[in-house]
Amino acid sequence: MSHCTLHLALSVLVAVAASNVAAQVGKNAPHNSSALQHPKWEEPTSFLGLKFGEKVELPPCAQARNELCKVVVDNFYSYRNLPDLGFKYSLSSLNLDGVPYYFALTTEKANHFRLVAMFRERYGEPIKTEEVTVQTRGGARYTSNVRTWEGPKIKISLHELGAKVTESAIYVTDKDLAEKVKDRETGEAKSKAGAL
Repeated sequence: MSHCTLHLALSVLVAVAASNVAAQVGKNAPHNSSALQHPKWEEPTSFLGLKFGEKVELPPCAQARNELCKVVVDNFYSYRNLPDLGFKYSLSSLNLDGVPYYFALTTEKANHFRLVAMFRERYGEPIKTEEVTVQTRGGARYTSNVRTWEGPKIKISLHELGAKVTESAIYVTDKDLAEKVKDRETGEAKSKAGAL
């Protein structure tokens, strides 16, 4: 996977966000953060029926009817005919050689506390809860709660405000595979540095 390919996929994933959200100041010290002694949890082996560590073997949506399917743009996939969670949502992923390493689920902000309840039921209390500030291009500031569940292999972040301040989002990362992507990107950048 080339640097350009990954850059394109990332650009597609955040294109809408770039037009609405100028900055997220979550890198600052959390306004209100609580780190919990996290109990042992059963890390997920899949997310919404898509297995970690395996290629996404789904039909293209142009050929599918009512079955789970994918729309492919390089290493960026979006999905249709998703499992019913009781509310509308969208799902996409970034993939390395067809294997997902990063999922993004977005839904209306009104569904945020339903997501919180669902994830607490499934995984228990988050390992970390913090407040971050997001700022729109117009200068408006909003406070967003971020809850994180994390184990040796999988990290789940539930954001009250996603890329749009009108949406909530869940980001699920296969940590080992994401690290491989980072290493590959670094290697490609170094190998092409001589062309500058």
